Amino acid sequence: MKKSFFRNLNKVLILAIVLFGIVGTYRRMTAVAPLPSDNEPPVSLTEVSPPVTPQPAQQVARQSPTAGEGLVEAVEVVPVVAAEVSLGAFPVKDGKITRTMDWYWSEFYRDWRYHGGIDIEPATESGPVTVYCCTSGMVQEVQEDEFMGVVVEVSSGEGLRWRYGGLSAAKVSKGEKVLRGNAIGTLTGAPAAEPGTPHLHLEVWKGGEQLDPARYIETR
Repeated sequence: MKKSFFRNLNKVLILAIVLFGIVGTYRRMTAVAPLPSDNEPPVSLTEVSPPVTPQPAQQVARQSPTAGEGLVEAVEVVPVVAAEVSLGAFPVKDGKITRTMDWYWSEFYRDWRYHGGIDIEPATESGPVTVYCCTSGMVQEVQEDEFMGVVVEVSSGEGLRWRYGGLSAAKVSKGEKVLRGNAIGTLTGAPAAEPGTPHLHLEVWKGGEQLDPARYIETR
């Protein structure tokens, strides 16, 4: 009789333990987060995971899985360029760049000077040489400079300003729209500041910063 009683008691205890575990599991599965108090606004999903700001591309070093211990390999991260400035046309037919944007010794002034642009000499010195517009845009200025002769300034859609100096005459007027490859002036003589072969002095500006024109035209 006692054995039967204890046997039944064990079964009851086991059944109670199983039921207790099932109830606890059910409560955990159906539990909900407490509602925020009046002083605490609910947290949105966008606040939990803020957007990641993309970093500029750079060259990084990582441990090579095939290299020996202590050796690393350079991995170049190629940036995705959203938009690029189209290269401008070469402004002087068959011309060549004879002076780059750099310091140089001026025989005229007999000292070192910074050349804020590039000089392009025509292939021939006979007769007037036509200078063509590098990019499409709007003529902002046509003026005469004591040292650079006639200067034509054209603004393009990329926020760039192109200055064509050393001209003997302009073929465009202020406010006129020009297209890439249009004639904007002629060369027949050298600028007063640099006697010698007639040449075009080309400058490129963006805001107050002077840029290297050789990077913005189809160089030869």
